[in-house]
Amino acid sequence: MLRLQKEKAVVHTFGNRTYYVFPAPAPHANRLNRPTKYADEKALKAYAGRGANGSAMLLPEVHSAVNDLMTALLDYGKELGDNSLQTAVVQNGWRPPDDPSQGVNYLANINMVIKSPQFGFSKLTFPKSLEAEAQSYLGDPGDSRWKAFVRHLSDAPGWDAATATRFLNTVANYYVPRGGFNPHSTGVVFDLNFSIYHHVRSRDQKALVEAEDPVDAHPVLNEAALRSAAGMWLNTYSMQFNFDSYNTGKEIWHMEWRRVKDSKPPDSKPKTK
Repeated sequence: MLRLQKEKAVVHTFGNRTYYVFPAPAPHANRLNRPTKYADEKALKAYAGRGANGSAMLLPEVHSAVNDLMTALLDYGKELGDNSLQTAVVQNGWRPPDDPSQGVNYLANINMVIKSPQFGFSKLTFPKSLEAEAQSYLGDPGDSRWKAFVRHLSDAPGWDAATATRFLNTVANYYVPRGGFNPHSTGVVFDLNFSIYHHVRSRDQKALVEAEDPVDAHPVLNEAALRSAAGMWLNTYSMQFNFDSYNTGKEIWHMEWRRVKDSKPPDSKPKTK
């Protein structure tokens, strides 16, 4: 079984649930063999293996690998008794490459980056006059519609070209605009959801209080998610199952199948510790 060094963690309880919280690990970025081909929607099937929610659509060729990953993760969660591992579920899979919801979610991520102090843009205001444009089809960075959007933001009060570019690059770390390449549209990418123990500001902002929340692919929770047992396990072992995030320091729950289609299968089962 793939295990963590649990003696390094601090054990917390929330209600009757147990959470192992580890020192922050070194995150990693991985752009090797990222999926690049959009899936045929007709070929997708709902994933029904371990950790399924019944609605995540993925290509059949990846179902077995997802099941192997989830089986190892959930079995260790049962052994360790950690709630972040035990609650892990394949939350979503395929998304349409061009859908109005992509624009809505892109604007939501714009607002998230603006409001979160950790990104350094909280003193700025995203112009309401650009909200409709932000949700429209903007395409990839070379698209004239995207270039016009960048220019419009650069010209807005309080903004300039350098700040607008840095801001939009930050947003793109978490969500691409409508028409931009979306890895979830490949059918071999999914997000996990799991509960974490962390601390949040009290209502009066004067103290930190304990909290328990699902990560729900929310970027501001990634730091805490990475320190959870589920995050530590994924950061350490997911590549043994040919899955990895593009950057675990940004989205530890984002899993992309990195198996090259014509490569040979592993000679042995994942190594254990």
